[in-house]
Amino acid sequence: MAKDNRPLPTPRDDDYLFPLDRRLRDKRKALGPPTRLPLAVQTFLRAMVYGVNQDIFINGYAPVKAGYPLSSKQAAFATGLSEPKVQKWMGTRIFKDKFREMINERRQSEEPENLATAIAIRDDLGSNTCDDRRVRLQAISLIRVKEPASAVNINVKNEHKEVTAGLIIKLDGEQK
Repeated sequence: MAKDNRPLPTPRDDDYLFPLDRRLRDKRKALGPPTRLPLAVQTFLRAMVYGVNQDIFINGYAPVKAGYPLSSKQAAFATGLSEPKVQKWMGTRIFKDKFREMINERRQSEEPENLATAIAIRDDLGSNTCDDRRVRLQAISLIRVKEPASAVNINVKNEHKEVTAGLIIKLDGEQK
């Protein structure tokens, strides 16, 4: 019993070094979330978004081509990080923000090449079949810059929930 007659707290399963461990854990909580990513995690992110510099064999028979974006498991293997550590970092806000930023950078860097490909498709007549013309029209719609359209949202609240069938009677005497 403590001095004020309260029972002492019992150690929980995750308190190996009961009271010391709890004090250390409380200090870690006080530090808050991480403010920057370690170099190894940044390398992991680059592997997920941009790929690696050389072909690599990862759990398969065919190699993953250089410059091809990797999945999280593949990127963890390529960078030498453990999957639990990667999963822990993937749950942090700073990781998600950096990943979103890198994806947007990649998307913007691909736009000129995508535009050139769409122009090449538009200019290629092919055999001038219906399918070729449809593909050319889709390429034209991609090339065209879409103006942001103004949108109007209308919310209708129907408070009369009971609907009954009946006759519509016109004033001139006809029935429908």
